[in-house]
Amino acid sequence: MGYAFAQRPTTTGELIGTHPALDVAAGLGSFALALIAAPILLALGYARPAVWVALALAAVGISDSVMGTVWVFLDLADPRRR
Repeated sequence: MGYAFAQRPTTTGELIGTHPALDVAAGLGSFALALIAAPILLALGYARPAVWVALALAAVGISDSVMGTVWVFLDLADPRRR
């Protein structure tokens, strides 16, 4: 979502408020999906450490979504983009 946000020619207050909410919701959704998949993966015979790694990566995705808007603003502020 960050790439689509960065491509917008104008940035409004509404867009700044909507983007982080959608990005965090997507990160939380990914984590929820990983939580749902964990017992299924264990039942299918996947190793417990592999399931923990999947959950850890999903948790990192949440932090990535939280910082997504900030990274886009820093990229837009880069004078080399002009």
